[in-house]
Amino acid sequence: MTGKLDQIEAKLKAFFEKSARLAPQQQQLHIAEQLVVAMRNAIEDDAEGGLAAPGAYLLRMHPQTLAEWEQNPPLLAELTSTLQDAAKEAGIRFQTPLIIRLTEDHALAPNTVKIALAKQTSKLEETAALSLEKSGSANSDTVRQINAFLILKDRRAIPLNQPVINLGRMLDNQIAIEDPRVSRKHAQLRIMQNHYMLIDLNSTGGTYVNGQRIHQATLKPGDVISLAGVPLIYGEDSHQNTSIDRTGVMPASSPDEPTFTGKEKSA
Repeated sequence: MTGKLDQIEAKLKAFFEKSARLAPQQQQLHIAEQLVVAMRNAIEDDAEGGLAAPGAYLLRMHPQTLAEWEQNPPLLAELTSTLQDAAKEAGIRFQTPLIIRLTEDHALAPNTVKIALAKQTSKLEETAALSLEKSGSANSDTVRQINAFLILKDRRAIPLNQPVINLGRMLDNQIAIEDPRVSRKHAQLRIMQNHYMLIDLNSTGGTYVNGQRIHQATLKPGDVISLAGVPLIYGEDSHQNTSIDRTGVMPASSPDEPTFTGKEKSA
């Protein structure tokens, strides 16, 4: 096990060494070391004879350090993806979909980061829906400021007006996609640091952004999403697009098109 974790730590350090977006460098390397220590302290043997690590990690940092991270939203998604890939190469799986989140801690010195395991719920669809800390609060004001939407293949759009939105084939998803390629609980959209994050929920067909398979990615306007081949486009607008159907029901444009259903929920 030690060799596999050392392999993961080396991958994380290599990732940070290539990234010049945060300083100081020692802080970044310390994060790599702490992530591996957190994994080492909680890793377990799984039923198939392999190793399984916790899937949720919390990075506590001084507000100044947190502000530096928030200026580079893609960095957290890239760190998560790097850890996911490194664990897969080392033959270690995560017990739940991997997610790393940030929170501020005024008791810490500037440029200091502490890492701990984060609590998660037991249901898969709620796995990525972790309770947000102050740094990533997901209130209705934040949702209105982002004013985001998904554009479907027929060029119609569905508004994203909730902090947590599940996508999948089951009708109890906020956005239900009736297509056999899509998993019952396929992916989740979640507000984090005032951006929508797309998280794959261990789907069978995979979740892709701009042609790249992802586990977690911060979305930008114009990003092309694919849920196992079902296309969506993520958009943001400072003024609500009048073409968006506020009922949330997106009928297919032809019998061959998947059906999308978005359910509005009262506050």
